[in-house]
Amino acid sequence: MANTPFYAIPFSGILHAAILVDNVTHTLIGLGLARAGLAQRFGRGTTMILAVTSNLPDIDAACLPFGPLGFLWRRTFSHCLPGGVLLVLAATLLFRWRYPQLSFKTVLGLTSLGIAGHVFADLWNSYGVLLYWPFSARRVSCDWVFILDLAIWAILGLSLLAARLFRRHESWFSRGGLCLVAAYLGLCIIASCESRKLLSAQPVPDGAASPAFYLYPEPFGPGRFRGVARATHNYAIYQIWPFQKRVEMLERLDIEEQNPMVAAARRSETGRRLDSFFSTPVWRLAADEQVAIVYGLGFRSKLFPARVPFVFRVAPDGDVRRAHFPYLLNPPMQP
Repeated sequence: MANTPFYAIPFSGILHAAILVDNVTHTLIGLGLARAGLAQRFGRGTTMILAVTSNLPDIDAACLPFGPLGFLWRRTFSHCLPGGVLLVLAATLLFRWRYPQLSFKTVLGLTSLGIAGHVFADLWNSYGVLLYWPFSARRVSCDWVFILDLAIWAILGLSLLAARLFRRHESWFSRGGLCLVAAYLGLCIIASCESRKLLSAQPVPDGAASPAFYLYPEPFGPGRFRGVARATHNYAIYQIWPFQKRVEMLERLDIEEQNPMVAAARRSETGRRLDSFFSTPVWRLAADEQVAIVYGLGFRSKLFPARVPFVFRVAPDGDVRRAHFPYLLNPPMQP
């Protein structure tokens, strides 16, 4: 701990908290939708329906206690298109029974809005959603914002507070908050598109195969992204400032350390599953030389370089354990 940069611990805490309290964003969106005019139009039950259904797809968090790979079930069966339809029907029947004064059509529309809004909000960040599960295991992500965005919290939270303080104009404050979030999201989309353009324009080393490009939003707004160009055996990692049209090369990393134990761990069923989850996995031999270590560049940041969550110890036979959170990288990403 003595050599840990002071800013590494806050980032690890922020990211860990983001994973656990992402529902704050969903709840604020649901309340904003309700107070923007729907509760005034449909009456009692509207706010409750939207607040609950805006969080309902996260019932798959119940898988987390089931082993170190339980998190791989997050954003799967309750976030995919077939699962979403089933959730809408189940929630509609439940809330129609709870609020009989609301028509079936109204409850169906409100539950659909809440659940669809949740899935769309989860598509914003790099964690991704298995939208076509069980037909496809590919995670779909837009890579527009970091998993927790304080600007979105501030906009929605302040608009909700203003709506509570000035009841006569609550619908206008709520609509204004949602419009500001939409505008902010548009800014993030522009920044993401520009960052991808800048990343794809980077020169390819002589003799290297055409790389695949990955883009990850950094914390604290759309002004900074990380880009990763993946070649056959290594990554080129960049820091991108889209509004300044500036790109800085950070480092090159081998995808896999050349070691028989690492190779065996990566070939195991567990290794293949983790490879598919991490779009840009890095495989290394653990310090004790007994197992392989794997982590994803999508959860690493130049702003807070020393520590990374979601790090796993994988044995050659596929036995897997979570590394101590947050894992201290050695060496950290070079600024």
